[in-house]
Amino acid sequence: MIHPLRPLAALAIAAALAAPPDAAWASPAAGPAAPAAEAAEWNLGIGGPTTVTLSTVGSKDTDRARTQQYFQFENADWTGYYIRPGIKARFKITLKSDSKTPNVLWAHRQAGRVDRNDYALVRMDDGGKLKAGDNVIEYDTTGRRVGQVLYIRNDGTDPATVTIESMDGSDGRPSLGRYPYYEYDAADPQGFWTYLTELRAYVAAGVDAKAGDMNDDPALGMDVTSIATGRMVYELRAAKLVETLKDVDSEEKAVAWIENVADVSESRLGFFDRLQGFDAKDADAKQRPTRMKVVLELTQNLTSPSSMFAWYTMYHLPESVFPAVADNVDGSHGWANDHEFGHMLDIAPLARVEETNNLFSLWGRHRAGEARVQAGGAFATDVYHGNAVASQKQITSYLDKRLTDDKATSQWGDIWWDVDAKWLLLRWFDGYDYSGYDFAKYPAYSPEKAVQVAEYGGLGAVYRRVRANPADYRVVGDNAGNAMIGATAKAYSDALGFDMADVLERYGATVPDEVRTYTSRYPKLDAKIQYFTFDADAKDMNKAGLFDDKTAGPSLEAKRGADGGLDVTASYPVGSPEAATVSGFELLKAGRPVSYNTTGVFTVDTSDFADYTVVAYDRRANPSPETRVPSTAGIQVKVLAGDDGDPSKATVTVTPDDGGRPSTAHPDANGDLTLTDVPSSTITVALDGYTPIPARTHVDGYAWHGGVIQFTLAPKDGRTLRTPRPTVTGVAGKDGRLAFAITPADGGDDVYYTLDGSEPDSEHGLRWTGGELPITSSPLTVKAVAYRAGRTPSGVASATFTDTRRATIWNQIYGPAYGSGQSKSFGVGTYEAADLDFLTDEVRSLNVPAGLKVSIYEEPGLTGAVHVYNAGQINWVNMYASIKSKSIRVETVGAPEAKRAGAITFRSGAEDATGEMKTTIRFENVTMTAPDILYQRAGWTPTDWMGSDGNTYRPGDPLPDGDLTLTANWAKADYTIAYDPAGGAGVMGPVTTGVGAKVTLPESGFTRVGHTFAGWRLPDGTVHKAGERVDGMAKTAGETVTLTAVWRANTYRIRFDRNADDATGVMADQTVTYDGKTTLAANAFKRTGWTFAGWKGGNGDEYKDRAEILNLTAEDDAIVTLLAQWGKTTIPDPDPERPGSGEGGAAKPDSPGTGEGGVTKPDTDPAPADPDDDDPHPTPAEPSDGGLPPTDGPRTPSGGASAAPAGRLASTGVTGAALDAAGVLLALAGLAAAVRRRD
Repeated sequence: MIHPLRPLAALAIAAALAAPPDAAWASPAAGPAAPAAEAAEWNLGIGGPTTVTLSTVGSKDTDRARTQQYFQFENADWTGYYIRPGIKARFKITLKSDSKTPNVLWAHRQAGRVDRNDYALVRMDDGGKLKAGDNVIEYDTTGRRVGQVLYIRNDGTDPATVTIESMDGSDGRPSLGRYPYYEYDAADPQGFWTYLTELRAYVAAGVDAKAGDMNDDPALGMDVTSIATGRMVYELRAAKLVETLKDVDSEEKAVAWIENVADVSESRLGFFDRLQGFDAKDADAKQRPTRMKVVLELTQNLTSPSSMFAWYTMYHLPESVFPAVADNVDGSHGWANDHEFGHMLDIAPLARVEETNNLFSLWGRHRAGEARVQAGGAFATDVYHGNAVASQKQITSYLDKRLTDDKATSQWGDIWWDVDAKWLLLRWFDGYDYSGYDFAKYPAYSPEKAVQVAEYGGLGAVYRRVRANPADYRVVGDNAGNAMIGATAKAYSDALGFDMADVLERYGATVPDEVRTYTSRYPKLDAKIQYFTFDADAKDMNKAGLFDDKTAGPSLEAKRGADGGLDVTASYPVGSPEAATVSGFELLKAGRPVSYNTTGVFTVDTSDFADYTVVAYDRRANPSPETRVPSTAGIQVKVLAGDDGDPSKATVTVTPDDGGRPSTAHPDANGDLTLTDVPSSTITVALDGYTPIPARTHVDGYAWHGGVIQFTLAPKDGRTLRTPRPTVTGVAGKDGRLAFAITPADGGDDVYYTLDGSEPDSEHGLRWTGGELPITSSPLTVKAVAYRAGRTPSGVASATFTDTRRATIWNQIYGPAYGSGQSKSFGVGTYEAADLDFLTDEVRSLNVPAGLKVSIYEEPGLTGAVHVYNAGQINWVNMYASIKSKSIRVETVGAPEAKRAGAITFRSGAEDATGEMKTTIRFENVTMTAPDILYQRAGWTPTDWMGSDGNTYRPGDPLPDGDLTLTANWAKADYTIAYDPAGGAGVMGPVTTGVGAKVTLPESGFTRVGHTFAGWRLPDGTVHKAGERVDGMAKTAGETVTLTAVWRANTYRIRFDRNADDATGVMADQTVTYDGKTTLAANAFKRTGWTFAGWKGGNGDEYKDRAEILNLTAEDDAIVTLLAQWGKTTIPDPDPERPGSGEGGAAKPDSPGTGEGGVTKPDTDPAPADPDDDDPHPTPAEPSDGGLPPTDGPRTPSGGASAAPAGRLASTGVTGAALDAAGVLLALAGLAAAVRRRD
C-alpha cells in the first residue's frame, strides 16, 4: 500500500553535466518525459532555469514539538541540482510565495560520497534564508572535493515556488550541475523505467569515482541520485543504483521493482505510525503522524563515528545495505535500519539514547518474524539482536535469584536489560483484556483509555498519553539518575491502568518514592508479567493456545546432579497443546516460590527432606496446577551368592536418611525382592559367612529411575567372578552435539559414575539410568563402575573431554562482521591484563562459539563488574565505546558439534573364540580406555589386547586417538576343583584341570554316620552322581570351584513285637529317618491280665509308650525290633487256700512277657500285616496254622520262636485235652472278633 505525501511529478530528471564554458545552455525538456529509447543519451547541457514547487508541510521544528519525537524529520524539497566542488560558486534562486513573510531557506550537503571521513558533511546545513524575489547565492566550495546536493526548505505552510538558475563559478564554468532523481507516482510507475534509462546514460557519460575527481575534471557529473517513494527517501550514489539494477532490463521489471520498493518502504512507515499510536484521522493534531520526509542517507566511504548513525533530519547507513533495506520486509527491518530510525521516532520525555530507540528495532524485527509466519514458516527469536536475547536470559536469571535473595543485584541501567523489560511488558499489554478491570474502584483509569490499548497496543497507548501531556513526564524523580525511570513508571501507569512502578521494580528498577506514591492509585498487576519472554511471545505468534481449567500440572523427572543436588525437569508431552504454550516454570518449597526459569530444570537441595512442587506458566504467564516432586520410590533388589548359596536367607535392611525406623525383608529363592514407597535410604544386605558387595547402596527416593540394585554375597573363603567393566565414550547427541555415553557389558548391570575425576562406587557416585551425559564444562572426566549380582564390581572405565574451541575478541566494533581492528583468541581458561595485551580496557566486539561463555571483568583477578557473553557475534559491546577489561574467563557451558575421529575395532584373536564386541566410534576431543575382553574361549583366559599400532593395552589403559584395531591375547586357563564334605569325615585333596574341559566326577572319599553319599552338588546348584561327566565348571582361569558332597539320610523301620503269645492287637512297622526325632506309635497291643509297661530294645534301652526317639540305628534300611513289656495285673483270688487255681482249674501262665528286643536285617522285605490277623508280624517263614496263633512261648529278641522248658505246661496240671479244648475256644473267640470287626 502506497501512502504518497502529495501528488508527485512522474519524473524529476534533467541534464546533469556542466557544459564547457563555451557551450550553449540547453533549455529543459517540455511536456511528458521522453520514452526510454529517446533518452538513451544524456543531454550534456545544463539547460535553463528550473522552477520547483515547494512543499507546505511546515517547519520541521514545529512538527517535532507536536509529535515529541527525538529528532526532526525533513521538510526539504530536492531540486535535482548539485553544487560543484573546488570553486567559488554563484547561482540565483528566485522565490515566489503567497506569504508576506516567507520562511524559505536553501540548504546543501554531500551525498553518496564524502570528501573526508566526517559525519557532519552529510548533515543538511541551511545555507541561508531566502527573501521574496531574486537571491544571488555566492558559496565557497574551494575546500570541498565532492559536490553538494542543493535543497530548498519551506518552513512555512504557504504555497511557494523557487526558480533555480546556475551562474558561472570562479573557474568560468557553471556552478551547478543537474542529476536524475525520482519521485514515485502510483499512477505512473512506468516513469521509473524512463528514470532508470536516463540514470544509466548519466552514469555512462561520466561521474566521479572518488573524492577529488570533480576537482580534476569539471566535466564529470556528481555520483548521486535519490528515490522518493512517498515519505521515504533513499539518497545514494547513482553508480551504486545502476549496478544494483543491472538485471532490470525491461519496463515490466522496472515497474515491478519500484512498486515493491514503494510498498515495502511506505508500509514500514505506516507500521511505525500505528505502533506509536498515530492516527491520521484523529481530532487531536498531536496524534497525527508526520507528513515530512524520512531520509536514509547511503554513502560509500563514511565510517566515522560509525557507518550507522542518526543525526539532525536524517539517518545514515553504509550503501552495502541497499537494496535490502528497501525491497523486502526482513531487510527493511534490519536491526541497524530500525535502530537508527528509532532515534528519530523516540519520544523525547521517555527517551534514553541507545536504549529506547531499540524498542523500534525489536518491534521491527518482530514484524519481520511475523512475515515469516505469513510465508508459512515459524516465528523464532533468532530474528532479534543477539544481545537482546542474551539480556533476556540475564533477566530470567535475576528473577530466579531474587526469589531467595532480597539483595540480588539487577543490571537495571544496562541498555539491553532495560529495553527488554520495557518491550516485553508493553508487548504483553498488546493482548490484555480489560473486561475484568474495576473502573469504579480505580477511577484514575477509564474505559476510554483501555480502548486505546486495544486499538494501538501498549506502546501506542503510552505515546499517545505522553504526546497529550508531555509536561507531566519530562522529569519525574528526585535526581537526574532516576528521572527517566520515574517518568516511565508514571506514563506506563497512566496509559495501562496498573501500578507500573511495582512492575518495573520486579525487573530491578529503583523508582522514586514520589512516583511510587503516584502509581499506587492504580491496582497492582496480579499476573506475573515478568515471566513473559521473547520465547513466550514467539509461541503466541506461532498460534499456541493458553492453559485452561482442564490443564494438568507438568510432568516431572528427577535426576541427581554431579554436585549432589536434585535436578528436577518439568515438561509437557512433546506435541501437546501445553508443550506448545508453556514458557516458564516456578519451583515452590513448602508452597513458597524459590526458583524460576524457562527450561523447567531446577536443582533442589533435598537435605532437609522438604516438600517441593512445580508450577508451569503459559505464553501469557497464566499458571498451571502444581505438581509434587515425588520423594519415595518402588525399587527392585537382586541378591546372589558368589557360590550359589541360598539368597532367601539373606536379610535386606532399609535405613531411611531422615532418621526413620529401619525395616528388613528377605529376597525370594531367586534372590529377587520388591520394595515399595521407599524414601531416600541406605540399603544393606547381610548373611552369615558372606561379605556383601557393595557394602551398602543408597536409594534416592526423589530420583529413582528403575533398574535393579545388584548385591553380591561373596563367600569369605571363596573366589567370586568379576563384573566386566562398562565403556565410556563420546557420542553424537540428539542435537548433533557431543555428549558422553556409558555402555554396560550387560544391560542389567548397575552402573555408577562420577564427573569430577574421583573413583566411583555405589556410595560415592551417580547412578546411571540410561541416556547421554551432557557436556557442560571442560575438562570433564567421566568414570564408571558396574555391579552385577553374584559378581564383584568391575574395573573403572573413564573418558575425558577437553574443549579446544576459542573465543575471539576485537578492539574495534564490528570485528566479527568485518574483521576490523586487532583481535586475539582465547581458549577455555582465565586471563589477566598481561594476556589481554592491547585488549586491556579496549574490548569492543567479540565472537563466541556456541557452547562457550565469555565473562569480562572490569578488575584484575576476575573481580569487579562483569560482562557476560554467550554464543554469537557481538559486534559492539558498548555502542562505539569499549568496556573496562582487566581479566577474562572463558568457560565451556555446552558441547561442540560432534565430529568423528576414528573407530576402535575388536577381534577375538582365536578361531574357536565366541562372542561379539561391536566397533566403537571415536569423537574429537574425547579420550577412551581399553575395554575388558568379552570374548570367551574354552580352556583359555584373555590377558590383554594387541593393538594394530604394535602396542599392548591392558583393559583400562588409555587408547590413542584415531583408528585402531584391538586383538585379544589368550593364555591357557586352569582352575582348581575343591571338595566340601558337607558334614562328612575324611580327606579329598583339590585337583587342577583346564577351563572348559569335561570332568568325570569322582567317588566320595568322605563318610558320614547315618548317611549315604548321593552325589556332588555343582556351583550351579545341579546334583550329579559319581562317575558322570560334566562340562567345565569354571569360566576364567584361577577360579576355585567347590563340589559339595550331597548326603541322603539313612532310613530304618521300627517293628513292634507283642512279646507274649496271649497278647492281641496289630501294629504296623514305623519308618524313621536318621537324625530325625520321632515319636513312637501308641501301643495297640492288649493282654488280658497284664498291663503294658513300655518297650525294650535290643541294647536294653527302655522306652515309654509314645516316647520320642532318635537314631536307634545308623544302618540304612535296617529293622529295629521293640518288644512290648508287660506287668501282671493283680486280681483278687476267690480261693485264697488254693492260690493260682481259678474256675475250671486253669492255671495262669507264669511267663511275664519280659523278653529282650533287638535289631535284625531281614533277607527279604516282610509281608505287610493283615489287619484281620492277630499276629502283627507274620512272615512267609512262620506258619500261620490256619490263622491260629502259635502256642509256643515268648518271642526271642531276634523275633523268632523259642521252645518252652520241658514239663512247664505239665506242671500246671492242665491236660493236653484241656489245652486242645482251650485252643478251640480261643480260635472261635478270635473268629467271632474278626466277624465283629468286619461288621
